[in-house]
Amino acid sequence: VEGFDRVTLVIDVDRDYNLGWEWTIDERGQTRDACCGDLAWNPKYHLAAASDERTWRFEMAIPWDELSPVAPSDRSKIAFRACRTIPGVGWQTWPASTSAGPVAAPFGLLSFDD
Repeated sequence: VEGFDRVTLVIDVDRDYNLGWEWTIDERGQTRDACCGDLAWNPKYHLAAASDERTWRFEMAIPWDELSPVAPSDRSKIAFRACRTIPGVGWQTWPASTSAGPVAAPFGLLSFDD
């Protein structure tokens, strides 16, 4: 996925900001998965990707039991960050970051509400 326009998603279920699940999806629909930097982690999930001459997009469905043995309850929160890397241009993150790179970007919180 290096060298291609790509999005990296990081989820930290227990919000200890130490253990995180990471997916990188590039403009071709190719992926790289890691858990705490360990590329041997091979979760099951569904991915659909499409592109045209101007845009690309993807949709993912990740079974919760790939992340945690306990499903989120109402009002629970997980840490999440997304980073788009555009080779030769830079990166964009959510939440927004002015850090020196995408790895140091802060986490936001995703809330599970009814």
